[in-house]
Amino acid sequence: MTKKGPSPDDCLCLSIRRLSRLVTQAYEVELGRAELTINQFSILRVLSAVRGEGVGLRKLAHILDTDPSTLTRNLRPLIRDGFVELRAGEDARARRAHLTSAGATRLGKALPLWSAAQAKVAGELGPEASGTLLQLLSAARRL
Repeated sequence: MTKKGPSPDDCLCLSIRRLSRLVTQAYEVELGRAELTINQFSILRVLSAVRGEGVGLRKLAHILDTDPSTLTRNLRPLIRDGFVELRAGEDARARRAHLTSAGATRLGKALPLWSAAQAKVAGELGPEASGTLLQLLSAARRL
């Protein structure tokens, strides 16, 4: 007789990853109309918030909860397309990312698309569940 193990639905990691893929798809459909991925959009939003001073790449990776190699991979097309510019910081080795005017324009085009995706996902969950989910995710990131 074999012992029955836990269901895959009992795994927090698997459940979070599955939800992440579904939610990402909803945002990617909308943001694709602005020729951006959700990761690229997130970078542009952060850079928009620090527009004049830019942000160091290590700090940007930390803000986005990503590793530096993933950040570099996501930055490449944004730099290529002229949406982001890298400049030397106080230390020549420490580069800072800056939003360009073309990047600000693309972000402006993408914001209503992001809002549509946000409304769709939040609408599917309902306002109470959306608020609870955001609180739980925020608490989990602090762990």
